[in-house]
Amino acid sequence: MSDLYTPAYFPKVIDGLKERFLYKTEFPLKRKGDAKKTISFFESGAFAEETLTGYQLEEAILSLKSETVPESLTRALVKRAGGRILGLLWAVFQYDYKNPNILKVFEGIAKTRGMDKVPNKDGRLIYSRNFCGEPVKAAFQAMQAQGALRKLLPDFGIIPGSPFWRDIVSELILAADKETLRKNFSLLEQFAALAEDINPKVIIHYLDLFDQSGYSTEANKRLVERFGLPPSRKEEGVFKKKLEKDGEAKEIREYDKAFWAGYPAETSEKLILWNKLYMLTTYMDERKSRLFIDEFADDIKDIRYDGENHIVKIIFGDFNVIDDGVSEYSLYCRNPMLSLNVASFSEVDARKSARDFMVERGEDDYMQLFFTGVDKMYVKEMLNILLGKSNDYRNEWETRL
Repeated sequence: MSDLYTPAYFPKVIDGLKERFLYKTEFPLKRKGDAKKTISFFESGAFAEETLTGYQLEEAILSLKSETVPESLTRALVKRAGGRILGLLWAVFQYDYKNPNILKVFEGIAKTRGMDKVPNKDGRLIYSRNFCGEPVKAAFQAMQAQGALRKLLPDFGIIPGSPFWRDIVSELILAADKETLRKNFSLLEQFAALAEDINPKVIIHYLDLFDQSGYSTEANKRLVERFGLPPSRKEEGVFKKKLEKDGEAKEIREYDKAFWAGYPAETSEKLILWNKLYMLTTYMDERKSRLFIDEFADDIKDIRYDGENHIVKIIFGDFNVIDDGVSEYSLYCRNPMLSLNVASFSEVDARKSARDFMVERGEDDYMQLFFTGVDKMYVKEMLNILLGKSNDYRNEWETRL
């Protein structure tokens, strides 16, 4: 029996069609052309513009990436760039928007046919003033004049994640005041998730506009997820001292060094602090998190969340504090390395508390930290002593109380 009549044949046909007829947004990323062969064909002149097939025109579009292309290829695209072909040309342009060959085709289209002949989503912006001179600026100004940019980007066929999209959104963010940017937080969040080669000025402007309570949670989460967090200036100082002392020190955490290289310490510090506050308020009870936020935010080196066991681990360096979000107490862990492996409070034997530390001068590997009444004061004083922020006056403690 021929494969033609078997059920397995039809998925193969569908897959073949999908590969051949790509969506406009897929075309620039997935379609591979044969520029050498195509340019040779157009240089031969052995064709009529009216009879060029869709496949040949697609090859012509891809060949625009070459350093030079024959005039005959440019003329053919100007004449035949309508419907799907113009849509594909517009999509390829967005990933290479400074390409003079593509801009020359657009210039030809704008001169030889009216805007009413161009579909709304595919290339209509080429009629904007000075589009071929400064595409991003011209597109931004044209859309800005018509209203909310985040709504107009899809209306003009701007592909999220493309360099053209990235640079238009960058223009919006850099030009925005606090209120305008807040109204466009959804666009900012998409930018943080998708944009490649982000201009540091864009993120610096955003982080400088708001205080800690005003940031977009989703945008900041995306930045942290994608690029990590660099060490704070305090952490870098400790790291360098250790390196100078014994010639050996481990990196504080993994992060994208290339991305953060363009940012001043003041900017990265803002995101580091935001991440600490976010982790604390998200994964800890407010009566517990409030003490760490108000008193110890600058002393926390890192915060890690074990999603599988629902445990937040506050990294101070010489010791850690962990919380399971359920128990009325948090755990002080004297050995920071051992604490990273704790998956449940039931695994550890914690009998002493912060009160024992302050009044009885007792200390165990694991101790209970309570956050109500006078116990909260015991926790605060205990952590201040351990961090070297207060003198160890425990012999006088009962007298002071």
